[in-house]
Amino acid sequence: MKSNCSCRLLTLLYLIIVLLYNFHYCQYICEHLELENYNKVIHENTSYRDSLHYNYLQRIRLNQPHPVVDGGFTKSPLSDLEKVEQKFPFKYYDSLIKHFNIHSNGLISVFKDRYFGLIANYLSDTPPFEFEVLDTKDLFAIKMSFKITVNSKSFTSKTTYLIYPNGRISFYYENIPTDIDETKWKSKIAAIFQCEKRHIEHEILVPVEWIKSGTLVDFEAVGNICAKNKMKEACEKAKPSDIACIWCEIINICIDSNDNETHNMKVNDCRIPAIQTERNVKMTTIWVTEKTLTTKVKEVEKQKKSDLCLYILIPLGVSFIILCIGCIIGIWLYKKCKRPL
Repeated sequence: MKSNCSCRLLTLLYLIIVLLYNFHYCQYICEHLELENYNKVIHENTSYRDSLHYNYLQRIRLNQPHPVVDGGFTKSPLSDLEKVEQKFPFKYYDSLIKHFNIHSNGLISVFKDRYFGLIANYLSDTPPFEFEVLDTKDLFAIKMSFKITVNSKSFTSKTTYLIYPNGRISFYYENIPTDIDETKWKSKIAAIFQCEKRHIEHEILVPVEWIKSGTLVDFEAVGNICAKNKMKEACEKAKPSDIACIWCEIINICIDSNDNETHNMKVNDCRIPAIQTERNVKMTTIWVTEKTLTTKVKEVEKQKKSDLCLYILIPLGVSFIILCIGCIIGIWLYKKCKRPL
């Protein structure tokens, strides 16, 4: 009898912990369904494009040298790449990853305790015929070669995945035919979030018109820690451990910065450029007008009040009620266990 009661108490405690964990973990993503398709272009012209997405800042640059300048790639059969455990801790969508699975078509599956998402940078109907790997404590990279025939001409195109300890993911393209069918390219990062009522599938695509020889695409992790600060003053004063908060003025959002190499780039990208005096200059950058800023500030002030209730008061209240109910049930079971048969 005592043994059965102990099991019941442990089971009850476990269920309470799991319920609280899932409630807090899913809240930010599942309560903000608009983040599934969030895509805010910061800058764009004929040679580069910067856009902000959930958890990542996407940078696209044309005519770039290969990120790996010293070589170091070694050829590897696919059988040696089916499961890869990287040599450094790596976070994907702000979650710690355990391993990758490399598929014969060039697709990379990402795993925590179970399947979490995918990294895709390949041709849908042309499997790679060669894999080259660079696996160090500072970088994990895979270069894939594809045989492509366009207008009776044969090409050996290459795509490279690069994964860094700071959470950055990069794609690089080599020898891409200009006449290739753009719909064949599958270039994106994606993750699946388990929510209470449904799954949320989030993906960040590389626009096919930017896939050319020499294109470098970076997905820089920005996280969600700083995003809780809805005002510029709060963002600038926030000092989370190991992270700097940057107020992205051009889109009125507080973003994370945990990489010294790209910190200054993020700061510069987020500044609102000074208004040019020459009206005949063609502006290709997206500007935020003063009227838009004023309107957004008012919206943020309203949102801040609602967020205080949504993210702090309501979760605390619900958590307290759940704990109280758990304690009451636990005490009742404990007293029941002590009663003589």
